[in-house]
Amino acid sequence: MKPPIVIALGGNALIQHHQLGDFRQQLENVSKVCELIAETIPKNQPIVITHGNGPQVGNLELQMKALSPKIPSMPLDVETAMTQGQIGHMLFFGLDWFFPKKEISIVGTHVEVAHNDPAFANPSKPIGPWYGKKEMQTLKQQRIPLFHDPKKGWRRVVPSPMPKRIISLPTIRALLEKNHIVIACGGGGIPVMRKGNYWHGAEAVIDKDLSSQVLANSLHAKQFVMLTDEDYAYLGYSTKHPLPIKSITPAIAEQHLAQGEFGKGSMHPKVLAGIRFVRNGGKEAFIGHTQELDNILQYESGTCVRKE
Repeated sequence: MKPPIVIALGGNALIQHHQLGDFRQQLENVSKVCELIAETIPKNQPIVITHGNGPQVGNLELQMKALSPKIPSMPLDVETAMTQGQIGHMLFFGLDWFFPKKEISIVGTHVEVAHNDPAFANPSKPIGPWYGKKEMQTLKQQRIPLFHDPKKGWRRVVPSPMPKRIISLPTIRALLEKNHIVIACGGGGIPVMRKGNYWHGAEAVIDKDLSSQVLANSLHAKQFVMLTDEDYAYLGYSTKHPLPIKSITPAIAEQHLAQGEFGKGSMHPKVLAGIRFVRNGGKEAFIGHTQELDNILQYESGTCVRKE
């Protein structure tokens, strides 16, 4: 089988910042992304699409809290499973419109995490909508951990353990070998941990880019694309004159990570995923704006992490 390209869609590519995110809006956004993929990726190229779920799982939490205690809330791993189905359903429609001769498969993806991962004691993964200062003060009174972005506001943060392995990998590989486009690792995958002889859900959200990197390396992908709402990874992002990074090696990227150059809840995991992908056998990882997919793969836009 020809190595697949793995494309990771940000949850904000499906619900944009100015949108409420009703079904029609999300389906319209999804269809535009799928059209871009169809126009850019060669028809004989195996494709795996992963996706975030931050806005969707955040909205789901708001819905459940509004009906609590009449309707019980679900744990985070169940919310991820629910949004995998929701977003996968929309991606199925979008891909079917633009790849009419391809089979589209949605894989509910479980991802193993370690029960002793330090992330469980240090919530860091942003989920849900952005909040203003007034809402932030209310959330702080409720002792809900928050992340602050100077340009966008505040978001809730939850534990985000590192992905160890993709449990659904054999299924994904088998579908690719049958020429399916595969939708997998939605929302970073459903986090599970081994206790004795059985799997148990984890109250956490795995970063979508980091689990996508594990999947991409496991499938021996050569290219891994992380699409977001930023044109590049930047040095000095919060300064008056941020500097876009067009090409970078893993070693230099690691130096910038150590210096705290990239936002912990936004660009940091993308750069880290790019480093790990290349270090583990991938050819190149890209970070760029969703609408620039073609230019990203032509090295005309976006940040490219490549070997020394």
